[in-house]
Amino acid sequence: MTLHYLKFWKDMMGCAFCKGGRLYYAWLAILFGFGAMYFADFIFSYTTTLGTFHNGNFGDLVFTIALSLISFGVVGFIYPKVKK
Repeated sequence: MTLHYLKFWKDMMGCAFCKGGRLYYAWLAILFGFGAMYFADFIFSYTTTLGTFHNGNFGDLVFTIALSLISFGVVGFIYPKVKK
């Protein structure tokens, strides 16, 4: 069962991450969004530990950018490219 699941995952991700694939940029936006989310959470944790957190700091900007990237990635799945 696990072997079949891993093969399915490899096939799906291989097709999605092909450079010319239809969902390549959508997956890329989601991955960069998760990377930015990790960075934003680190900034939040660090500033709250130091006691210097306030609303509207750099961490909130990174958080907004991360959510925007994830949203753009999801929109890429909903609205696929249309051939001209």
